[in-house]
Amino acid sequence: MAEEKKVSVAESFERHELSWEEADVFRWQVLSDAEERRDFLKMLDELGQRKPRGVKAQQARDYAQATACWLLGQTSQARQMFSDLGEYKESLYYLGRCCAELGDWPGAVVARKQFLKKHPRSAQLQVALAEAQAFAGQSKDAQKTFARVDEKQVSQAQLAYLKGVLLELTGEVEEALAHYQAALARDPDHLM
Repeated sequence: MAEEKKVSVAESFERHELSWEEADVFRWQVLSDAEERRDFLKMLDELGQRKPRGVKAQQARDYAQATACWLLGQTSQARQMFSDLGEYKESLYYLGRCCAELGDWPGAVVARKQFLKKHPRSAQLQVALAEAQAFAGQSKDAQKTFARVDEKQVSQAQLAYLKGVLLELTGEVEEALAHYQAALARDPDHLM
C-alpha cells in the first residue's frame, strides 16, 4: 500500500482558491502547525515578489496575499488589504472576519451586509451579520436578521449562543445564561 502524501496548506492554497468555509478550517491548521506556518511565510514572501501582468493578475496576487496574512493571524494588515480589494472574490467575507476579530463591529456589519448581498441564502452569513449587529449595539437589527435565519442550516450550538448574546444585550441575563449553557452542552468546543 502506497504511503499517503501529506499535502500542505500552502500547496492546497496555491492549487485552488480557498472558499471562505475552507479558509476557516485552514486558518486554525496553519496557526497550530509550525511547519505549515513556515510554508505560508515562504509563500507570502514569494507572493510579494511576483510582478503581476495586468489588473486581474494584480488583484489575484493581492487577494492571495491578503488571505495568507489573515491565515497567519496578521489581522490588521489583512483587513487593510481586503478593504483595498473591495468586492473582489471573497474579500468582503474576510474583511468582515478581520473587523470582527479586531473588535470593529460596525465595520464587520458593513462588510457582512455587502457580502450577504452576493450570498443572500447563506444562513451562516446571516448569523455572522446578526452577531456583528448585536456587538455593534444594533440589537433590533440583529433580532430582525436572526429571525430570517433558516435554523436547519446552522448548528444548534451557534443558534443557542447567538440567542444568548441577543438576550444579554436586552438585559435578560438569566435567560441569556441558559442559552449559553445550552450552546456549550450541544458543542463544548463551540466558543473555542
